[in-house]
Amino acid sequence: MNKRIIKTLSYFAKKNPKEIIIGGISLIVLSFLALPQPLITRYLIDHVLIDGQNLQMLAIMIGLFLAVAIFQNIFEYLNSFYFGLLDEKILLEMEIKLFKKIQYAKNSSLKNWKKGYLISRIKDDVSSFSNIFFPSLMKAAKQILTLLVGLVAVFYLNWKLALVSVFLYPLFIYLIIYYNKKIRKVSSEYYEARSNKMGTLTEGVNLVSVFKNLSREAKNVIRYFKSSRETFNKSIKKLKITVNNEIILGFVLSLIPVMVFAYGGYLIIKGYMTLGTLIAFNSYMGYVYRPTSSLLNFNIKMQKSLQAWKRIKKVMDLPKEKRDGKIIKNIKRLSLNFISFGYKKDDRILNSIKMVNEKGSILGIVGESGSGKSTILKLITGQLKPDKGTVRINGFKLTNLDIINYRKKIGLINQEPILFNDTIYNNIAIGNKHTEKEDIINAAKKAQIHGFIKSLEEGYQTELKEDSTNISVGQKQRIALARILLKDTDLLLLDEPTSSIDSKSEKKLNNVLNLVKCDKIILIVTHRKKILEICDAIYRLEGEKLCKF
Repeated sequence: MNKRIIKTLSYFAKKNPKEIIIGGISLIVLSFLALPQPLITRYLIDHVLIDGQNLQMLAIMIGLFLAVAIFQNIFEYLNSFYFGLLDEKILLEMEIKLFKKIQYAKNSSLKNWKKGYLISRIKDDVSSFSNIFFPSLMKAAKQILTLLVGLVAVFYLNWKLALVSVFLYPLFIYLIIYYNKKIRKVSSEYYEARSNKMGTLTEGVNLVSVFKNLSREAKNVIRYFKSSRETFNKSIKKLKITVNNEIILGFVLSLIPVMVFAYGGYLIIKGYMTLGTLIAFNSYMGYVYRPTSSLLNFNIKMQKSLQAWKRIKKVMDLPKEKRDGKIIKNIKRLSLNFISFGYKKDDRILNSIKMVNEKGSILGIVGESGSGKSTILKLITGQLKPDKGTVRINGFKLTNLDIINYRKKIGLINQEPILFNDTIYNNIAIGNKHTEKEDIINAAKKAQIHGFIKSLEEGYQTELKEDSTNISVGQKQRIALARILLKDTDLLLLDEPTSSIDSKSEKKLNNVLNLVKCDKIILIVTHRKKILEICDAIYRLEGEKLCKF
């Protein structure tokens, strides 16, 4: 177990002492409560039922059994509840930590990760890693204690029978180790296949409309079928090994009581041992073989947990966005200084781009699809870094700014704005914790969407369906614009804002932009001429160059 895992577990131990103490004490007590039962059984058979036939002692023995059972249930409840609570707390915090890490990771470090693969890291790997949490470790410690007590007990009761009963022990351990290796290998393959399946599933659902538009639904189904089939094959392979393991080990375990009763019966007939001792001995043998099986199975889970930790660590090690840069209070000037960029090393799409935009002006960029218009916006928002040149804000390099603070001052509206499956009110208010209703309404009025919202039966409390299919694209854009106006950004970026809306909606958008431009820098990327009429300057992107139109 490496230092980072120990550090992680130490952190949770310090944070949850109550659960660990109560769960740990109850587990230890449970271990000791299981020990006297075979001895009580032995005494009951040998001295009460066979020799004594004493009703008073029978009542005492039954009372002892009942008392042990009551205490076992009490401490079993405490153990299960507090360790279950601890597990859930750790799972919750680790899932949130991973999710947070993804949210604040650099965009460039996430671009090669499938969404479904990241989801699998949070959902599946954290769950697999839970096998190394305190409850599992302490239960393993309990099994070790039980095993040691079991060995001492059987040799104490009858050392000759003990030697016979542990005769198959080396074979038992060998078989478990053998199958553990096979299960560990196929489990790793299975979880990797399941992660890939999750990636394909997420992508397939997100892009279902794209496949429909291309009449390639069958292609989407085939992609998912292949990944599902791969996961299924790995699952069946894992199942076969697991079943073989259980059957063979079960057979070996079934031989042990046969050997115990065969030799033990011989000892009883010869008068060397009592029936009660034999029954107690057989009970204690369970304390030897069951913990051994549990410990070696725990080793499998431990290996899975370590593999899961490696994948979790990849997410935890993602580089964060820069937070120690200069704070910009008010964006007054945006400039691109000889920017060059290419997604591939020897294939530039932008070359020595130069542009300046001041507060109070609207600047438009036109160009063919794929010419690099949207790439310019990604460079401005810091999602991409230029190969050469600099993006400057108020004269400061973008790379020297606190990027999180900078983005708070940016509003970006895409061709198809993303709204959440929530009320219109919450969609506008998102990210603004202490927003008043008046502010929401004023932002909606500025975005010229207030009238439409009021016309709805439930007004601002109208629930938007998934993908906002119950409103038009133009209405989605103005709701997204209201959200940005509420945010009170200094820099407003619009990526093909009018490509999917009608002329009426386009006119309303133009009116809004003219209304708010006095205290903002507005940059519009488009190929539609109508919206360019409100621009103070227009640039054309053509052949890697940006020229005044």
